[in-house]
Amino acid sequence: MIDGPSVSYDDREHWAAPIELRWATRAGRTSGTRWVFARCCKSVGTPDAKGVIRTFLSGFEQEKMCSLKAPQEMHPGSMVLCRTTRAQVTKHGGLLPLARWGCCGKVALKSWDSKWDRFLGCIPQEAFSPGCCVWDPSKAADGGKVAPSENNSMEVARVALPLSRRAGGGHSSGGGSSGLEQVHVIDRCVALADVLSTQRWINTTTFTTPTGPRDLFSVLARLISDQDSPDEVFTLPIPPELQEILRTKILWPHIRVARRWVDAQLSCIDNRRLFMLKVLGFVDVDVHEIEWMSEFDDKLRQRDPPAAEMQLHRRTDDEAVSDARSRVNAMLASYRKRQLIQDRLAAAKLVVQDLEAQLQTHLDESEDVQLEDE
Repeated sequence: MIDGPSVSYDDREHWAAPIELRWATRAGRTSGTRWVFARCCKSVGTPDAKGVIRTFLSGFEQEKMCSLKAPQEMHPGSMVLCRTTRAQVTKHGGLLPLARWGCCGKVALKSWDSKWDRFLGCIPQEAFSPGCCVWDPSKAADGGKVAPSENNSMEVARVALPLSRRAGGGHSSGGGSSGLEQVHVIDRCVALADVLSTQRWINTTTFTTPTGPRDLFSVLARLISDQDSPDEVFTLPIPPELQEILRTKILWPHIRVARRWVDAQLSCIDNRRLFMLKVLGFVDVDVHEIEWMSEFDDKLRQRDPPAAEMQLHRRTDDEAVSDARSRVNAMLASYRKRQLIQDRLAAAKLVVQDLEAQLQTHLDESEDVQLEDE
């Protein structure tokens, strides 16, 4: 693999470096360049103004996907690109995969699907071939071995450098998804009512979980229903005692906030997390305060979503919070009604089994009496 001289990634967010995929069309024009975290979370990204690879996923999704442990088996070798020239595409056509693993020769990716970009933000796990050997992070860090036959005839994909090894750079004092531009100020607990959203609209349909994509409302409903007990069930807004329980189990420990000027109110950059906390009814929240940066301005300039995508988005005002609570409470009622029906069916099944056992015992006793009479 070839390290990109000016491209890097935040190695506190990802435990494996992204790989650059490139391919050409029959006309000889480069069809696309994509940076993919092929060894860890399978998310797709693009370099920002500072050359740091940023994924299309939200902070919530990214933290959850990359919090999963590294698999025991992985491909330690380089990724060899198979369609970078017009001659390769013309000669082999669609029979040639997009890339192969240099360590074992397995197909890394057959072709590119456009919906993997901003629509999903990641490549499905099943699109990649299973690992060929035990995972060794030290080999993956420098690219590992490349099969000579592949390397002689085809181009080896480059990988991004971690920020911790970036010349003249390194990590900033802050953490999170804004890399070098982020400067940490203080971590503290503040009243949720004192935090403003920087977006008028949020997308509620792109939460990626280990079991597949889920919408915001189902995530909230499942989060609450998992806390139910035979003695107590919960609805939104949740009581303070449940807030404390969820505070220790929540997937993200804080939200990022900043002040545009000294006396300004705190503004949040993690808008979906803030919206979820409001829907849950949290009174206060742990914040990671940072200095104001361009990402805040970008979100403040957000336009209304197009009409075709309006149903996939929700506003972030108080009325939308109230509507979201009503929707989640309705989902909770549905979950519990279905569970109640299942419990009753299970109880009825036990009664039927008990009756069948009693009937069988009675029949056996009757047969014994008849034999004695005879």
